[in-house]
Amino acid sequence: MPDIGVPSTVTPVLLTFLDLVRRLAQEVGATKDPVTAIPTIQGVTGEVKRFADWISTAWWDIQNIHTDWRFLRRSTTFVTVDGQATYTPLEAGVTLGTFGQWDLKSFRVYNTAAGINNEIDLTEMDYDAWRNFYQFSSMRSSKSQPTRITETPDSSLGLGQVPLVGYTVYGDYYLAPVNLIADGDIPTLPSKHDKMIIVYKSMEDHGYFEAASEVLGRGKSRYKGMLNRLEMDQLKQIYSGGALA
Repeated sequence: MPDIGVPSTVTPVLLTFLDLVRRLAQEVGATKDPVTAIPTIQGVTGEVKRFADWISTAWWDIQNIHTDWRFLRRSTTFVTVDGQATYTPLEAGVTLGTFGQWDLKSFRVYNTAAGINNEIDLTEMDYDAWRNFYQFSSMRSSKSQPTRITETPDSSLGLGQVPLVGYTVYGDYYLAPVNLIADGDIPTLPSKHDKMIIVYKSMEDHGYFEAASEVLGRGKSRYKGMLNRLEMDQLKQIYSGGALA
């Protein structure tokens, strides 16, 4: 493969999309001076565009391996509207275009005027059961403090009973995966985890494309180890019970 840059010993710091593309080019032997060789990834073509596409795809794939990564978890809060049973992610305080999925087990509610001392957990409920009970006959207009929560088919939150005005609802959700687009876009991996995981994942695509078994094997091996550490740190751990007496 031809060298697309001037030899150098400079290794870029992995922070941004551009940094990751430069490091991929260096790792696969396309350049020894990635800073000079790849000043930007906007409007690029050919080999550099492939590097950028592989990095972007690798980050997208990592985010989608699990929908409940801790680094994608966020909290939101909203106040109920009198007689309104369902709330879209936007109405529930989630920034437009960022919603991935709800964590229904995390939701709580309290009377806003009375304060948090009267806060209670909202119990998760199957959508069909919620619809058949709280959205049927007179229950549609029977208003009180909500005690149940569900997710509707359009990813809105459904409350039961239909709430009165002035209840604060608080809970968590997970961000949707995002693409890397601009040079300065930064993956949301926790700072203690090396963003080289994205580079090693993208090396698999490069290895297959170039039929480069050494690059493919090195990428797969290092990616696997880093993914395992990320999963141990960023997923809910399942603990088994003790031995039976």
